[in-house]
Amino acid sequence: MFKNYFVIALRNFWRNKVFSLINISGLAIGKVITNRIKVQT
Repeated sequence: MFKNYFVIALRNFWRNKVFSLINISGLAIGKVITNRIKVQT
């Protein structure tokens, strides 16, 4: 079942490349900022 979810996710990423790139970039930036805040405190 997990394999099916993974295949569907990959298919959607390939169909919506720009939207996927924006989402992944936003998640990565958010994670970096969160980690920097944790390190500073």
